Amino acid sequence: MVWIWSLLLLWGSHPEAGAIVENPDPREAAASAPFLAVDARGNPGVVWESGAAERRIRFARRDEDGWQPPTTLSRRPALEPRVCTGAGQWHVAWQVTGAGSGARAARSTDGGRTWSAPASLSPGSGGGGTVSQVALSADGRGRVYAAWEEHGPGAERDVYVAASRDSGSTWLPPVRVDSDPPGSASSFHPGLFAGDDGRLIVVWWDLRNGLADLYVRRSETGAKGWAGPEARLDPG
Repeated sequence: MVWIWSLLLLWGSHPEAGAIVENPDPREAAASAPFLAVDARGNPGVVWESGAAERRIRFARRDEDGWQPPTTLSRRPALEPRVCTGAGQWHVAWQVTGAGSGARAARSTDGGRTWSAPASLSPGSGGGGTVSQVALSADGRGRVYAAWEEHGPGAERDVYVAASRDSGSTWLPPVRVDSDPPGSASSFHPGLFAGDDGRLIVVWWDLRNGLADLYVRRSETGAKGWAGPEARLDPG
């Protein structure tokens, strides 16, 4: 069981075995927005925003030797990092702020010691606006997915998904998930799950009916196509 708040990690392998409180980076002066994933061996990896004004994205992983030195993944102002692991690799995605804002992702093939250059996930998504609330998931066969909400020219938001079929080495152009008329109502705060059988499930909040409803959409082909329109989860 694992809990995380700021950069204090409280973890234990069994509820009765006690817990250990550790800090992945004791030198970190200003850390926020941590997010956690655990690999197949039970080793935790943590991402967080570093800095008070212009925040950067940092990652640290714990193995049998303790915490590895943290790595900086984004040297541009960035927010809301997410981390996942699949097929023996680590993946991190985040939101870049300021000029050229959008969704970015990087991968590590050596347990988080070194990372690829950030890949841009959101060009050509169609919204043309600010990206936020990035979500991330990977299966065990090298498929990685990122979802986000994108603000268009107006105040409304839409949900997009980008897919990688080669463990994050390259990314396909993003596709819009919500199928109501673009800009007609906000769709936001997506979450997603990737299964080893190629299934992809995306869930989000939606205001098309006036109040915040939950919608879900499913793909059986890894976001190559959708298994019908989205379904409302909380009718009534």
